[in-house]
Amino acid sequence: MVGLIQVYLRCGCRLGHSALYSHSTALIGGKRFNAGERLLLSVRCGSVITMVRDGRSVYGLLKKLYRVVCACDQLIDLAVVTWFPFPDYPDSDPLTVTITLNGLDVNHITETEVVPLYDIQPSRVGVEIDDEHDSMQMLRMEGTDTMPVL
Repeated sequence: MVGLIQVYLRCGCRLGHSALYSHSTALIGGKRFNAGERLLLSVRCGSVITMVRDGRSVYGLLKKLYRVVCACDQLIDLAVVTWFPFPDYPDSDPLTVTITLNGLDVNHITETEVVPLYDIQPSRVGVEIDDEHDSMQMLRMEGTDTMPVL
């Protein structure tokens, strides 16, 4: 494992010379998001986030939140996310979003990625799980998805 002293941030500071804080809640665009919640059958899960990546909207589960205070006094807010499979748009409409699970248990995805907190869109997301079709319907409370160009 690489020592923290060897990890450099974008500002050029070494992580080993910086302070690292963990948080369970973040405000993104005035919306509250909670790290570490399990995806449950409910109207809204505070851990489901959306982001535009490679020109299309993607959804994920927020696992952890970190703030780095660099040696140069910059604040860097980071999120650890597990991504769901790419969404489909069965009605060719950015408001109708389906994610096919193919047997995937979204609460036990082990792959994670660290993303800047400012890349997450401030849109609360409701989730409906359709066990019969092994899928989820994502219901954005604000905004619309950026659909892939076909």
